[in-house]
Parts: sequence; structure tokens; C-alpha cells
Amino acid sequence: MIFLNPYLAIVSWFMLISSTNAFHASFSQKNYPFAAGRKTTCRNIAQVDEIPTMVEALLKRVEPSEAAASFWFYFLAGSGALGIGGSQIPKIKASYDELKNYAQSPFTEGGEDLVTPLGYPEAVKVRDIEKILGQLPSVETILQKGEKVSYMAQKGYCERNGFVNALDGCNPLAANAVFEALSGGAGDLIAPDILSTKMDQLNTLEDFQSQLRAATLQKLSAYAVFAFLLGLILDLIIESGINAWL
Repeated sequence: MIFLNPYLAIVSWFMLISSTNAFHASFSQKNYPFAAGRKTTCRNIAQVDEIPTMVEALLKRVEPSEAAASFWFYFLAGSGALGIGGSQIPKIKASYDELKNYAQSPFTEGGEDLVTPLGYPEAVKVRDIEKILGQLPSVETILQKGEKVSYMAQKGYCERNGFVNALDGCNPLAANAVFEALSGGAGDLIAPDILSTKMDQLNTLEDFQSQLRAATLQKLSAYAVFAFLLGLILDLIIESGINAWL
């Protein structure tokens, strides 16, 4: 089983960069013979004959004792991250279940479907969004209507539930979508000054769709990084364990 040492990977990458002329301080015909019309070879760009040695170092088979030490290091260091990551799954499910309940709300103006935000059970309606954009609450009202469950909310951050509660009589699913656009997909909390600025910029359906697209991209990027890091931790733990004991 091949074992990838991440520290060797980083060191080898910088060795590869440093073997080029890319960061030389001066520019001259001596340093860059191609400036004088002479041909350069691959060896002028990088030490190609060193690459097989680098690959062997990156993909070398390690001793079981070294792999066992790596396993316990990755296991102990990564277990906290895995625990934090695993705890987010029930929260994501609970959030989706809450949105499903909002979708059954009788408060709706109907109309055509506008867009289905990421993770939403159904599309939000044009008239529901237009109604909310026409009566966006003040930051003070949002703060008053918030439940202040988290530490940051108690310190003055605006909450998603405060925003939804401040729009009494509006469709709560659409209200959640508007908050998603305002918060940039960053979660259930947003600083009051940022929220105020965002609401000033939210005047039309086009503004809402533009901000929602940006929020969706940010959320997707966060999920992708989150999944990559969890996968990397699991791979390091499993691969070092196999090298150590199988």
C-alpha cells in the first residue's frame, strides 16, 4: 500500500519551484538565454531528472512503526475535526425539516415560481418575494424579534429567526430565502451593519436573484471544502492504519 506523506509533499513542491528561474531577482541574457534568441531546454526550466526521485519520496512505502505513529497522530488530531463535522449533519437535517414545515405555511401570495434555493424543498414564489422586498424590517426590529439562543446573537448579531419573525404575515419559506441572500449563505447570523447595507442594496427581484446566486456559490464552496477536509482526514487515518497493521 502506497502512503502519501503530506509533509514531504509540501517540501517537494517548494523544491520544485526553487529549481526554476521564476523568482530570480534580475533579468539578463545570462539568466534568460532565450532573450538572446538561443533555445532553452527543459533543464533550464526545471531539473527534470530530479522528478522521479521526488515522486519516489512522495509515494514511498513507509515502515510499519512509522505508519503506526502516523495513524495515532492523525487519529487523535483528526477525531476532533471529525466530531465537529459529524455534529453538523443533524443540524443540516433539522434545518431542512424546518424548511419543509415552512413550505406548508398558509401565508402565501402565490404566483409563479421564482427560484428554488439550495436545500429548499420547493421554489419560492414571485409575489411572496416581492411582498417581502416591499416591507423589509429594520435592524432594530430584527434584533427584538430574535430568540438570542447563541452567544453571538446575545452579543448583538441578527438572527435568521428574528428576520422571519419580523415579517409576520409573509411566507416564511420566502423570508428564509431572502435572509439567505442577505447573509451570503454564511449561516443563521449576520452583523447588523452588514445586514443594513445588504438590505439597502436589495430593491428588485433581480437584486434578490443576484445575491441568492452569490450566496449559493459560497455555500456550495463551503460544503465542498468541508467534504474534502473530512475525506482527507479519513484517508490519512485509514491509509496509515493499513500500512501499519495490514
